[in-house]
Amino acid sequence: MCLYEIGFKLGHVIWRKLQEEEIAKIDSNLIERTYDLIAGGHYEITARILEFFTQSQMSHENDSNFRILMINLAQIYKWQRNESKTKEVLSRCDWSASEDRFRLAVMVLQDKWDEVYRIMPRLKHDNSFQKSNYKEWPLFKKLRERSDFLRVYKECYGETFRIEEEVPKQKRDASDSATSSAPESA
Repeated sequence: MCLYEIGFKLGHVIWRKLQEEEIAKIDSNLIERTYDLIAGGHYEITARILEFFTQSQMSHENDSNFRILMINLAQIYKWQRNESKTKEVLSRCDWSASEDRFRLAVMVLQDKWDEVYRIMPRLKHDNSFQKSNYKEWPLFKKLRERSDFLRVYKECYGETFRIEEEVPKQKRDASDSATSSAPESA
C-alpha cells in the first residue's frame, strides 16, 4: 500500500505539472480512484492521499471538485470514528452557500438527520444528484439504516427504498454446483 500511495501521488503530481490543460480529467481520475478506495474500505491510505491533494497549494478544476474531495476525506474520518478530524475537515470550507448535495453530505456526516430530511426533497429535482446515490455511495451507509430515511425516500421518489443484495461469487458457485449435482425430481 505504501508503494501504491507513493506511486499514486507522484503520478498525479507529474500529470498535473506536465498537462495542466487536462485538470478536469486529472480531478475526475483523482475523485474516482479515491472513491473506489473508500468503497473498498482502504481508509488510511485514502486519507493520506486526500490530505495531500486538498492542501491549499493544490489547484483543482473548480470548487465543486475540491468540495467532493473534502467530503470524502471527512467521510473517511467518520468511518474511522474520529469525530474531531471529521469536524476539523468540514470546518475547512464554508458550506452555508453550497449546493444542496454538499449540504446534504455535511449534514449526514454531522448526524443532523432532521436537516438531511429537509434537504432530500429538494434534491429529487437536482440533475447533479441521482436517487441511486443513496444506494451506492458509502457516504449514506448510516443514513440507509434509519427508518425515517425510508419514509422520506418514499415520499420523495414514490417508491420503496431497496438495496439488492449481491450474492458473493463463491456462494453463487457453491449453490450452482449443489443444484447441478442434486438428483432431478421426477
